[in-house]
Amino acid sequence: MVAELCRELGIDRLTAAVDQSAGGPTAIALAAHHPDLVERLLLQSAVDFEPWSVEHLRSRCGC
Repeated sequence: MVAELCRELGIDRLTAAVDQSAGGPTAIALAAHHPDLVERLLLQSAVDFEPWSVEHLRSRCGC
């Protein structure tokens, strides 16, 4: 939904997706599914539904 909204608004690239706490899974999913849209991912005390590491996140977003 966030990627679609960005397209509707004419936003081609986000400098950063920033989320905290329970918003973490949303930011992670956005970055993982739309690496062409999200340049950086900033998580502050964020949760996820599964354990993850930097390597795990990179494998999900193709970085």
